[in-house]
Amino acid sequence: MSKQRPLALRCPLRGSRLIEASAGTGKTFTISALYLRLVLGHGEGDSAFSRELLPPDVLVVTFTEAATQEIKDRVRARIINARDALLGKKPDDELIEQIINEVTDKHAAFDLLDAAAKSMDEAAIFTIHGFCQRMLKQHAFESGVAFNLEFILDERELIQETLNDFWRAFVYPQSKERTQAITDIFPVPASLYSQVVSLLNKQGATITPEYDLGDIWQARDNFVAKVPAFKTACRESEFINAVKASDLSGSKTPGRKNSLAALEEYISNEELFFVFGTSKYSFEVWSTENLSDPANYKKNGSLLSHEMLAQFDEMATLSSLINNGLNIAIVQYAAKWVASALAKRKQEQGVITPDDLLSNLHQALLSEQGHALSEKIAALFPVAMIDEFQDTDPIQYGIFSRIYGIKNTTLAMIGDPKQAIYGFRGADIFTYIGAKQAVLQDKQYTLDTNYRSSEGVVDSVNRLFAKNENSFIY
Repeated sequence: MSKQRPLALRCPLRGSRLIEASAGTGKTFTISALYLRLVLGHGEGDSAFSRELLPPDVLVVTFTEAATQEIKDRVRARIINARDALLGKKPDDELIEQIINEVTDKHAAFDLLDAAAKSMDEAAIFTIHGFCQRMLKQHAFESGVAFNLEFILDERELIQETLNDFWRAFVYPQSKERTQAITDIFPVPASLYSQVVSLLNKQGATITPEYDLGDIWQARDNFVAKVPAFKTACRESEFINAVKASDLSGSKTPGRKNSLAALEEYISNEELFFVFGTSKYSFEVWSTENLSDPANYKKNGSLLSHEMLAQFDEMATLSSLINNGLNIAIVQYAAKWVASALAKRKQEQGVITPDDLLSNLHQALLSEQGHALSEKIAALFPVAMIDEFQDTDPIQYGIFSRIYGIKNTTLAMIGDPKQAIYGFRGADIFTYIGAKQAVLQDKQYTLDTNYRSSEGVVDSVNRLFAKNENSFIY
């Protein structure tokens, strides 16, 4: 049986492709080989790109300066080795030898490789931020981004200043009661910082659950208005005595002495909110659902029916919405306010940050001029290879899917999805999954030979996870 050709030789060079590559499986080896094939116009029919390309035509994007330099060095070395092989030098690279053997016009191939070697200093191998910055400057008219912006790496001070503005605009006009409710959760503006920044960093993602702050305030007002009547009804209906006289087990939360003592204290004092115990119990302890559960009763005990259960249900619903929702609603409201105000502040000060480069290009591609911008970038770089694609997020994937959704372009996404779960550089596993689903099954590949691990270790790990059919959630 003949040995299968390496993926680097047989992978078609047109359209969208996904290559999943674990550490040690030859990812950079494959990228440099595909690059060499693109320079030579290697392949037949649909497996080849429509023309030969020079380094300035092939976009390679990764996430660090060190990685860009490594890829550039590897590509340069491979091009030079292939060029020298055409001069008769024996290559120490079996793949180069295979490609050279398949080249029909050796003189033309030498010229292509020589030109490529000489133009490697202009190779379009960039970090994601470097690529976006170049495109925004080069296409300032279509992107709507000014030329003379000051580039800043740290925007923490700007965010904190904007958050202070938010605090003054949001908290100061509130009533005494609402101000207290806010400061009970967030005592000072700085206490909002980390949660707001977390949302700012995921502006392209759908955040769930999403709470409307107005709805939470309304729920709180409704709750506060109902508290006096609830306490009165609880006392007058002698609910606590009814529980004590029922078959509820004294070892279960609804029937415990401590629980009933906490409830009795609440309906007798002036407190609005009711929370007790280390588990932060509240009204739900005596909800219809809980008091309909036989597990809360003595053996063969009768279920307790009482007119107060509907009110406990209502108070539990409102209390839960307030306790769980107010924190989230304030953060979500603050993040939207800060995002808008921060963009205005940056515009006024003439500054731009690394993340702005991505979001600005993404917005430009979605604008009225977006299609024209996509076409211009695709004309510059008809082929793109995205390294470390597992570190993508909705903004980054949105940029490349928009550009390379155009005909006669190639987008090769190369990465290790297992690493996406760690969230490096804002990576989003669900964006990766969505991108994978957008690529046809027969255009998805896996580098399945690991060159860094021993065979015994790999076999042992595979056997371990093969024991469960659903070892991997994603």
